[in-house]
Amino acid sequence: MRSYILFIAFFGTAVAPALAQGVSPIARSWDSVAASLPSDRQSATRIINEKYRGVGIPLLYWPKKGIPDSLLTGLDVGVGPCGAVILAQSPRIPPSDDRLMSETVFEVDATGRILHKWPVPLNASPLRLRGDVLEILVPVGFTSLVLAVQPGGQYVVVPAERTSNAQVVDCPAKELFPSSDYVRCLQLVDSGRRRQVAYQAPCT
Repeated sequence: MRSYILFIAFFGTAVAPALAQGVSPIARSWDSVAASLPSDRQSATRIINEKYRGVGIPLLYWPKKGIPDSLLTGLDVGVGPCGAVILAQSPRIPPSDDRLMSETVFEVDATGRILHKWPVPLNASPLRLRGDVLEILVPVGFTSLVLAVQPGGQYVVVPAERTSNAQVVDCPAKELFPSSDYVRCLQLVDSGRRRQVAYQAPCT
């Protein structure tokens, strides 16, 4: 196992194209790149950021609620545990295509009041906060990467650290996701300061 990969996470049926086109060309291209990466985390991160600068790495998004299948033509559509998903590339989360939707991670105070928020792709797990930058673990093809995401959605891949200071805590902000069974809150330590985020855990 390469040292920069924290765990293996398969796209599998979650992104198997529903358009009868066989294996996703976006996923196939990514897996080819990932298979050739060096074992050194710093070098692998630099290669990914250089190769995908301006186009973005392939990430999963939701289709816009209520959009008919006829308007998803040309997108890489698959079926996940909680419905249709779309594999797309963009240097910003979410892509500018208004047919796509991202998830959101909220920083909240003890009362559930929103302090900050970050758009994230599907299946993202918060790892740490560094100022206004949120680091998330996200499955990409047959690997998992750590992305450093800014509030405006810009992101870069960063080397994975071996540990996270995240701790699960009681969630004061469940009303942010009123219809979700996957709401989770984490406490993250940022330069000695305890901060709390609310998000939707990966759908299973």
